[in-house]
Amino acid sequence: MTALSVSTEMSDGLRRLAEPVRAGESIKALIGKAARRAGMSYGRAYECWYGRARVRAEELDRVRVLLQAKEQEAINVEIAELRQRLARLEEQLAAELEAVGASPGK
Repeated sequence: MTALSVSTEMSDGLRRLAEPVRAGESIKALIGKAARRAGMSYGRAYECWYGRARVRAEELDRVRVLLQAKEQEAINVEIAELRQRLARLEEQLAAELEAVGASPGK
């Protein structure tokens, strides 16, 4: 990877770590949020956010791991929501089948 692509990946990674962004949230607040999540100082995160820093491998690795964990958490939340929706649909189906005199297993 070139230094530019590493710098860009780090900048993009910090921006993704700062999500979700609330309406009216300042860039300064977003950089601060990303810095806390990445275990960096605000100044270091600021320089990386704007692509001005020479990124160390361990910093980029940490951001990658944090992003993977964040993505996995989002997947887990979505799966839980889908399971709840499926359970509601199954309950609705059972109620409708019972109303017409059929049983769910038939």
